[in-house]
Amino acid sequence: MGSACKYKDARVYYCDQCKTAYAEYRINDKDYCEECAKEYIQGVFNDLILLEQAELLGIYIDSIYK
Repeated sequence: MGSACKYKDARVYYCDQCKTAYAEYRINDKDYCEECAKEYIQGVFNDLILLEQAELLGIYIDSIYK
């Protein structure tokens, strides 16, 4: 088929983290596969304090001691 092939110049994105899997997501200008995207987002979430995590999840939390 040569130049008539629709896949000839197809773009393929690879994960910037693991360099092997097909990238499905772009976060902050970097491409990630699903597994690496989950790992990245989980790491960001874990860096938040408890009150911030609860707020993002829509969970009401309050300190007993004020």
